[in-house]
Amino acid sequence: MSAAIALLTLRPRDPSTGAVTPICIAAGGARDPYPQGDPPTWAGLAEVPEIGAELSYDSQRLGGEMAPRQFTAVWTPGDAARTALARDLYWPGAEAVLERRVEGVSGAATRILTGRVTAESWRDGQLSLTIADRVADLAVPLIGTSFSGTGDLEGDEGAEGRLKRRSFGTVHNVELLPLIAAENLYEAGDPARPLQAFGEIRDRGYPADAAKIQEVSWQGSMAATLAALRAVDLGEGTTHLGAAAPSIACVKWWTRPSGPLTADIEGETEGGFAETAAEIAAQLIAAGGGPALAAGTLAAATAARPGAAGLHVGKAATVAEILQLLLSGVSLFWRVTPDGEIELGEWTFGAPEAAFSSEGYERLQTFAPVAAVDLGYRQNYRVHSGGEIVDAAAQRFVGPFDETREYRRGDIASEEGSLYEYIHPEPAAGTSLDDAARWKEVLLAETGLRFRGVWSSANIAYLTNDFVTHENKSWRAKADHVSGPSLAPPNGTYWELVLEGGTTPITFDASPPVISLSLDELGQPIDPLPRYSVLKVFQGEEEITGDASLSALVDTNCDAAIFGTTFRLDDIDTGDTEGSMQALLYARGQTREVRIDWVGARHGEKGDEGTSPFRITADPPVILIEADENGYPVSGSLPALTTLTAKRGSEDITASASYSAVQGAGCVADEADETLSVISVSAESGSISILVSHQGESDRFFVPFRVVKKGEAGDDGGETRFAYKRSTSPDPAKPGSTTSWPPSGWVSDPALASGLGPLFIVAGERAQGGSFYVTVKPVLHEPLPYDAAFVAVNLGFGTSSIIEFALAAGESRTVYAQASLPTPTGSGGFSCEIEYGEINGAWTADAGETETYSSGSPAVATHTLIITNSSSVTKSFRIRGTILRSNTGTGPVNQAESQLRV
Repeated sequence: MSAAIALLTLRPRDPSTGAVTPICIAAGGARDPYPQGDPPTWAGLAEVPEIGAELSYDSQRLGGEMAPRQFTAVWTPGDAARTALARDLYWPGAEAVLERRVEGVSGAATRILTGRVTAESWRDGQLSLTIADRVADLAVPLIGTSFSGTGDLEGDEGAEGRLKRRSFGTVHNVELLPLIAAENLYEAGDPARPLQAFGEIRDRGYPADAAKIQEVSWQGSMAATLAALRAVDLGEGTTHLGAAAPSIACVKWWTRPSGPLTADIEGETEGGFAETAAEIAAQLIAAGGGPALAAGTLAAATAARPGAAGLHVGKAATVAEILQLLLSGVSLFWRVTPDGEIELGEWTFGAPEAAFSSEGYERLQTFAPVAAVDLGYRQNYRVHSGGEIVDAAAQRFVGPFDETREYRRGDIASEEGSLYEYIHPEPAAGTSLDDAARWKEVLLAETGLRFRGVWSSANIAYLTNDFVTHENKSWRAKADHVSGPSLAPPNGTYWELVLEGGTTPITFDASPPVISLSLDELGQPIDPLPRYSVLKVFQGEEEITGDASLSALVDTNCDAAIFGTTFRLDDIDTGDTEGSMQALLYARGQTREVRIDWVGARHGEKGDEGTSPFRITADPPVILIEADENGYPVSGSLPALTTLTAKRGSEDITASASYSAVQGAGCVADEADETLSVISVSAESGSISILVSHQGESDRFFVPFRVVKKGEAGDDGGETRFAYKRSTSPDPAKPGSTTSWPPSGWVSDPALASGLGPLFIVAGERAQGGSFYVTVKPVLHEPLPYDAAFVAVNLGFGTSSIIEFALAAGESRTVYAQASLPTPTGSGGFSCEIEYGEINGAWTADAGETETYSSGSPAVATHTLIITNSSSVTKSFRIRGTILRSNTGTGPVNQAESQLRV
């Protein structure tokens, strides 16, 4: 009977020379001598080896790989020379090939296993060797390096000891970790292993516009590429949010992210970019220095599982463990062939491949039946908590709501900060007015500003040709920024707001610079809502305060269908260092806080600089008001009691400063159940208590009222208006239209003006109904008439406009006249003329510059004049204004809008 022979060929090294010393030992056989080739075969192997292997299963995954097949070979050399050789050779890692031959059968031996010696021992003249197949070659860490924290591509101190992660294929939402935090440089892996590309980059889950990410290409070396990435300017005057250098796996961001910075990544390119699980497996095997792939196995596995795959490794693990995780997820396995090559295969439910007989079995563990296995798809490698996801990302399904407002540094700077401009989305030049208005608002702040929602263009006055008038100041859009009915951003950058007659931009300094909202699953705000943001106003580097008090320049609305709120900036300038504007956020269907502190007035004018300002503060300063789904107060939720206290400096004003509260005139019938009355006046502290009541159902918002200072010794009195504002401004109907004037539900006081025009205003309140401001004296307004040369259409004005006022000795007042032609039907020129003089005296005329207009192109003319009483006694003055027009024969003018103002 023929017997089996086991042939074990080993290739240990001579420790004295390092040279390989081949040895072949054998076991088995009965009659024939062992074959004598090169090297010769020696006897002494104790027995024919038994090889064991196992298939892992953890109740979820069927083993992605076979555990190493291994066996123990015991060799007794026999003679002294062989014993010395066996004892002195270096065996660890020696290549080993196990073959099987049958006596009496010709032909080549059958290879059983190709592997290496993994352990050896010598005892009692016997050499014991543990031999495993090439699976053991992959039991090495995939990631063998970490950042040293010594700077540049080794990172700063915060990166020290962090493993240099690796990515293969396409992976999703991998967190970018700080490489050099001070420079906002982030790493996605080992800089020495180039990536194919960065995909979408997200800040707190919200994706950045790909057009705002600048790619830095390979510069010939890692150091040069890092230098180029560092050199990318993301500061003032730029529009990019970040720069990406995939060749060194690094990203530079424009600021410190508000939350986790993550990115989709196309992984390593060494050996070619891998797109399938099988191709990634080949990359892993090569990275671990493992055996070669068997011929055809990669193509077959790729064809069997052609879907896109990705793998990101950020923790310590061996190549074999990672292969098992990768391949088992797509029902593939890998094994080492007897020739020492790796073969990929798929788990299938087909016919049996082979039959085995059992010599014995035992139960090691029992698993419950498994109905399904989670294989995974597009794994999210950085799962965010609820607080780590920006609201806009959580609500991206709400149409335009995913266009989160992102403000960035602009190219105008001052000592207080840098001009910020809205950069997402950026329209093309020549975009229509509505689109342009959604694109740009200019704010000054130290860090980025974010607002959610779609902003309306209707009330952004400085993007139109219309004037917005404030005490002692007028602003308009620069003429060269306006082109017919559309607005084209200059140089594709931003809109400037400039002082009339000047070129220095007006900017805002916001504190806090970031207003954030949290929404529930229905898209409604979660309490607490943002309270307010204090704004300081600058012209260049000079802060505008005091007598140059400002009303809100921006009155914007979020799209009601999206958010249902109004965002309003209200000027409440006290004239001292604590004066501020407040941004109140009105929300529909929510309880909100309305802050009414910092209401005040500047007391004293020219000639009375020594008088300290007095302030009116509110107690409580914050009132909770619940709004219905339309944004109006729920019945009974208006404040019950508000106490106002007036102070000069740190001292209460005495009882000689009496106060009264007057409800705004002109309330409509459905507001009749709203009342405001003085509850008490404290003679000792000068404080007043005011009761605001609201019963029944009403569709109006806040009740306006005035706090009137009756006067003190040496002061001719003044007025401070303090109002709970409505949620929307009235329709600014033009005279002669079918809409009634004044608009329904808005405050009017006919005694304060002889005529009412589309720029209707009452004392102490700014034009266009958006907000209010405070001043020591009522500011008087009149509309201007046309002169006889005008062809008038729907004038709607009186025939004269005269304002009378008194000036103390040495006192001055500034007079403004302005006129707007929104839709002229002809062409020509027009100007504003101001006439002035003492009452009962002669008139002196002073005309402003002529502005040209053409059919369909809006135009605005303005004129400013300072009137001074240079006498030693108080005198009464009067002024009147007229719109003058040239080229009278070129066609009528439609509905000019105008006002005269002191």
